[in-house]
Amino acid sequence: MIFVQREWNNSDVVSYYGSYHPYRVYGERNPRFDSFSGLILDVKEGMDKGLNYFFSIIDKQISKGVSICIVPSHDPAKTDSGIRKLAQMLARSGRTDATSCLVRHTLIDKLAHGGDRRKEVHLRSISVANRHLVKNREVLLLDDVTTSNNSLWACKELLIQYGGASVVQCLALGQTEGY
Repeated sequence: MIFVQREWNNSDVVSYYGSYHPYRVYGERNPRFDSFSGLILDVKEGMDKGLNYFFSIIDKQISKGVSICIVPSHDPAKTDSGIRKLAQMLARSGRTDATSCLVRHTLIDKLAHGGDRRKEVHLRSISVANRHLVKNREVLLLDDVTTSNNSLWACKELLIQYGGASVVQCLALGQTEGY
């Protein structure tokens, strides 16, 4: 059981904590940008305020013994992301750090800047490494923001098919709304 609360354990859905409103929309400051969205940006930038906020929420909700993976950045060279730091913080509380399991091997266009969001793009550009960290294990797949859910679904498929994970539950900090 990945989530402590039984009713949250549904691997057919992507769970998230709230609506994310980008700081800018079409180059203009977004009037819907709020403090919750700001905390997500803090995580993206690896800032303590956002990391500590989401850690304090998620840590209580995730069972011990779970492997924690992340959706990799669009850029293979960017391996030190804020979401990785958050996942590693969560792993230190009796969970397995499996943040090295999903590896983006091919650069894709940044999704927030209009990149192709199709699931197939992610399936072709991500591979599974360090399989022993997820094989026959329950896995929490963590991402900062989801819009179409396709990167999460692709990573879940890879973790099950090539990583041998028994169950993968997807969790994003925020869901992009209305864009």
